[in-house]
Amino acid sequence: MKAFGRFLYRVLLLAAVVLLALYFRTPLQQNWQLLIEKISRQETFSDGQQEQKEEQVQKKEPVESVSVNGEYYYAYRQLSQEEKTVYSQFLSGVTEMKDEFEVSTKDTEVVTRVYDAVLADHPELFWMGGYTVVSFLWGDTVHSLKVEPEYLYSLEEKIFIQSRIEEEADRVVGETLAEYDNEYQRVKHIFEYIVDKVDYDPHASDNQNICSIFLNARSVCMGYAKGFQYLVQRMGLECTTVAGTAQGESHAWDLVRMEGEYYYVDPTWGDTNFTDP
Repeated sequence: MKAFGRFLYRVLLLAAVVLLALYFRTPLQQNWQLLIEKISRQETFSDGQQEQKEEQVQKKEPVESVSVNGEYYYAYRQLSQEEKTVYSQFLSGVTEMKDEFEVSTKDTEVVTRVYDAVLADHPELFWMGGYTVVSFLWGDTVHSLKVEPEYLYSLEEKIFIQSRIEEEADRVVGETLAEYDNEYQRVKHIFEYIVDKVDYDPHASDNQNICSIFLNARSVCMGYAKGFQYLVQRMGLECTTVAGTAQGESHAWDLVRMEGEYYYVDPTWGDTNFTDP
């Protein structure tokens, strides 16, 4: 009798498992597919116009996680605690040129705000293009998000270009620090270096990043702003890129902290090649 009872118990247990598997089959199949929204973003500021594109991304792989506490960076400080955590994850992922990485949020809008903040704070990320967010679903609920960055260069190209940029930047910063002894004079000298070196050219390649400044010496407002920011940060000063509108058109400039106060600086409008051709 006991043997029959055990047999009946096992049959009932097996039947329950089969029914549960059939019941959850569809959600499980949907759940771990790479679905929902693919958000590709790439920002373009050229000739006073901003273009936002959605593109398919190419994958690749990054170097070290955030080595500073982040408080140095202006855009970082404007984020919520959740966004600051995602900022660190995003910065680590693209610095190491990872093909993909998960972020600790289920909100794609958080990723958007973080992406903008990272680009505003880090002009050195010249290899960063757009990105795609992939959502993992459990039924109709977002279970997790994964970011697939788009890179403008291969790892080998990035290393080569970075060495050329850093060589020029170290020369300029070294001369500036040696010649001037206060922050205003140093920032002014960097401003004049950018204005003298670069010509405004809406058709310049890489005009959204510092390559256009240090390699080609031809750029648009975003390139001017990021090149200036890159040099000022290497002098140890706080500086962020500001993207907004000026005289009714899309524009980019800089926010710099000098002698404990914040000042706007606009290298593009300082260049007579742009203001009065």
